[in-house]
Amino acid sequence: MPAEPAALPSLLQPVRRRLALAVLCQAVAALLNIAPFVAVAELARVLLADGPVDRDRAWTVTALAGACLLVRLLFLVTASVVSHLAENDLQLSVRRLLIGRLDRVPLGWFSGRGGAAVKKAVQDDVHALHHLVAHSLLELTAAVIVPLSTLAYLFWVDWRMALITMIPLVLGIGLFGRTGAAFKKNLPALDAAMTDINGAAVEFVQGIAVVKTFGQTRHAHRRYTDAADRFAAFFRGWVDSLVTPRALSEIVLSAPTMLFTVLLGGTALITAGRTAPEDLIPFALLAVGITTPVLTISFAEEEVRAAKAAADRIAEVLNTPNCPCPCTPRRPARER
Repeated sequence: MPAEPAALPSLLQPVRRRLALAVLCQAVAALLNIAPFVAVAELARVLLADGPVDRDRAWTVTALAGACLLVRLLFLVTASVVSHLAENDLQLSVRRLLIGRLDRVPLGWFSGRGGAAVKKAVQDDVHALHHLVAHSLLELTAAVIVPLSTLAYLFWVDWRMALITMIPLVLGIGLFGRTGAAFKKNLPALDAAMTDINGAAVEFVQGIAVVKTFGQTRHAHRRYTDAADRFAAFFRGWVDSLVTPRALSEIVLSAPTMLFTVLLGGTALITAGRTAPEDLIPFALLAVGITTPVLTISFAEEEVRAAKAAADRIAEVLNTPNCPCPCTPRRPARER
């Protein structure tokens, strides 16, 4: 039976409110995360300004930075605790639903799929939801909020330098997009290869008693070794096709590249008299952190994809029809 199109939102429905609270706390923590860097930049501008140093403003900026760090820690811990508690409850409820359904499905369902399908649904697929609920949602929230808030501040300081800072970011995202397209193309083949290995491993383990009795050791584990060899060849070719674009994208988005771009563009603007030297400090401090979330998004995207696929497989098991039962069950006429 085909899985429901909205399998993942349906599974997350019981913990949706707690996840929304965790995401909100993570968003506040992400905003406060850049506060110390902004404070250092503003403090440098205060100290480098012409005339006497404004001590009151300097101490105010320092105190605000310290307060933001403490508040950020509070929101960060709250988000992590809430998301992990929600994830624990979700795993428990989903596993109970799966076991309850598997207890009532026809026996032919097991013979058509084998123990590997049961293990994948109850153990692997449920575990795949852990990364999404407990980690990926929070990481994606921070990965979106941090660069957007940083760019907003940098545009407020100097829009020309902000545009220059975005050059490596745009190039890196474009390269990541091409890499992601090539990556997703072979994901169905990866899932099929992993399922083949799981099935061969379960078949080999269950047949050990027969192997000990009748021998034929090489024949018994040949299917498993063949499946492993096919997976290794497929995975090697897949990875080789992704190495070059992935490496280029990470080089473009690296901190040295960002810092070089900022210093080169800032030097040109300062020489032309378009910006003040002290305005370069926020970009040197904050620009190197703008591209880091892009890598986080790329890793979290894979976890989200795996969670969606796992939710579809879980929904397929939960939608399996129950074994038909008579409307009026009776005991057999002759009992032994």
